[in-house]
Amino acid sequence: MAGFEFFPDSGEVEIYKIFQLAASQTLYPGDAVKLSNGKITVVNGQTDIAIGVVAAPSGKPGSSMYPTTPSVPDITTQSPLPITSTATSEVFARVQLSNGGRTKFKLSFTPLVNDLDAESNASTTTVKVALADGSSSDLVGGYVYIPELGEAKLITANTYSSNVVTLTTAAFSRAVTTGDTVRIIPFGPGDTTVQFASANPQRNISNVIAELASGKLTVHAVDLAKKTVIVSLNPS
Repeated sequence: MAGFEFFPDSGEVEIYKIFQLAASQTLYPGDAVKLSNGKITVVNGQTDIAIGVVAAPSGKPGSSMYPTTPSVPDITTQSPLPITSTATSEVFARVQLSNGGRTKFKLSFTPLVNDLDAESNASTTTVKVALADGSSSDLVGGYVYIPELGEAKLITANTYSSNVVTLTTAAFSRAVTTGDTVRIIPFGPGDTTVQFASANPQRNISNVIAELASGKLTVHAVDLAKKTVIVSLNPS
């Protein structure tokens, strides 16, 4: 089960708090959660404010009440079992807090352009790839990665023509052309406009250009080779 994973950085400590699940919730370790009337629910909107990430089920302090389905790996799938609550049950989970946006999490993601074939090109400072027409400069600040070269470059300009985008970058070691594949992400380190994804927002971030607004996450690092990103949860 994909989701947010604590990423220790510069001595950052893990800070946890135990919360009761609201009624009728199904949470997995790695899910981002929000508060609702003092209880936690799964993040289910792209601009929800997450307080942290589910770490594990927990017993109610001072009682013997435990989740009915402990979060241990399923031996057939190696996936964690969910932490579930009903309308009447008292189920608790340990949440790794965002710590005011200081706690960092690692997350796998799908690039906007995910291993598409490059178009014919002779320049070392441009990359061309098929992409539905957008607006000039809408990818500026994002990154492009070429697996065959093992090189990633910041996008400094981009234009569209006939469903082909031309990216301007610092020079690659050679021209990126037919036979190469391209990965593009429309944001980079320092970006605070990233939203949760529209599908399964509790464990995914959006890669849609038009959704880079009113972001609830801050990007700290991007690794397009491994398709991972380091983010923190914005406190507001």
